[in-house]
Amino acid sequence: MTMLKKLRDRVESIRGIAGLCTRAETIARSGGELEPAAEHFLLAALEMEDGSAARTLAALGHDRASLDHAIREQHAAMLLAAGIPQDHLVEGEAVAAPSGTGLYRATASGQQLLQILSLQARERRSGGFQSVHVLEAAAALRHGIVPRVLRKLGISDQLAQPSQVVG
Repeated sequence: MTMLKKLRDRVESIRGIAGLCTRAETIARSGGELEPAAEHFLLAALEMEDGSAARTLAALGHDRASLDHAIREQHAAMLLAAGIPQDHLVEGEAVAAPSGTGLYRATASGQQLLQILSLQARERRSGGFQSVHVLEAAAALRHGIVPRVLRKLGISDQLAQPSQVVG
């Protein structure tokens, strides 16, 4: 691989991840949350232009709507387990972007997903970032809403198998 090709892949990967982060932030804020969590990155990946995440999820029998529904159910189940019944919940209002500078802000699960993406990129060594890489990173998570949702939908094991990933 030529140096120029590597540089192009790197620049495109940076643009792709920046777009992913921006969309995840928008999804989080539209739900009343200040920082994106892993589930927001997962939903954002399904909207990316390359379409590889959406195609892979479709090949596994799901789409953005079924994933979003499963995420909402998991949120409700976790709140109920904490003693907060569904009828006490108030839908979140959209929040404005926080002002300030510094490192990228995300919840712990969002940070973990981004770290996994970074590790995967180093291991890949060729090719740029694709939205399907977010699904692969999500499958590597062990705790939180996203792993529970992927198990509930019956796709966590399939995402861990490279043959199930549609490029």
